[in-house]
Amino acid sequence: PEYAARVATVQMKTSASEIVYTVSDQGAGFDCLPYLDFDVERAFDPNGRGIAVANHACFSRMEYKNGGRTVVARIKLAAMP
Repeated sequence: PEYAARVATVQMKTSASEIVYTVSDQGAGFDCLPYLDFDVERAFDPNGRGIAVANHACFSRMEYKNGGRTVVARIKLAAMP
């Protein structure tokens, strides 16, 4: 396969206040801004909706870096009484 030699890394770090996932790959990257929010014009596109779902429903915060080749996704944890 064309991309068989490429490497992707996934890291997870935890603390008392949050879980942080960092995913990086060796791809060309992309402009994430059009995909962070829902857009009815893309409702039936073959891709791009999952980023908006993850941004709004799964994570407290998502940040793209490295030209779109790295995403840092955070889940804030509730304080225990």
